[in-house]
Amino acid sequence: MEFAGIVLLSAALSIDAFNVGASCGFGRIRIPVFARLLILLVSTAVTTVSVFAGGLIGRFMTEQTAKLIGAALLCTLGAYMGIGALRGNGRKKTAKSRGGVIASTAKVLADASACDGNSSRRIEPAEALAIGMALSADAFAAGLGFGAGGMGALLPVLCGAFQMLFLALGEGTAARLGRTKRVSERVFGAAAGCVMIIMGILRAVI
Repeated sequence: MEFAGIVLLSAALSIDAFNVGASCGFGRIRIPVFARLLILLVSTAVTTVSVFAGGLIGRFMTEQTAKLIGAALLCTLGAYMGIGALRGNGRKKTAKSRGGVIASTAKVLADASACDGNSSRRIEPAEALAIGMALSADAFAAGLGFGAGGMGALLPVLCGAFQMLFLALGEGTAARLGRTKRVSERVFGAAAGCVMIIMGILRAVI
């Protein structure tokens, strides 16, 4: 049951990769193999760090307290994702074109279509780093929660795998979806948020 829960959570955390892939597909933006590997590396590394940090935090509290904190983090993150998706992704689009990877990451967080910052129709290494960091933002919070509860060792690997899968699915599906991308983002985002809330509740009571 625990393994199935981590698989489900990893899939929910990786939904944003579908939106990025769809945005690239709609815009006819190519994602080279090297860029995909960079996204995978950054995503896996960030999630690994968060699980490790959560494990360290968990050593300074009781198991029950750590479990409740982890559950609260998941529920909060799920509510944030779900409400943001239903509102049309309410993250502020205030990032400027300058500022390097950090500014690029903020833009991708605000709008998946900003993944090709220089309009080259090709994801460059710096853009791949920004995408990887953006896709890892939600996984970082979830990793802290699972790590604090003493679980989640498989989370980084599964998150990376699902992100690569959803990235490819988003690209492949873009041509078939026509102009329904915005609806897809809201539906998938809201569903992912609900999954995380359910996972948080289950962690608190089981």
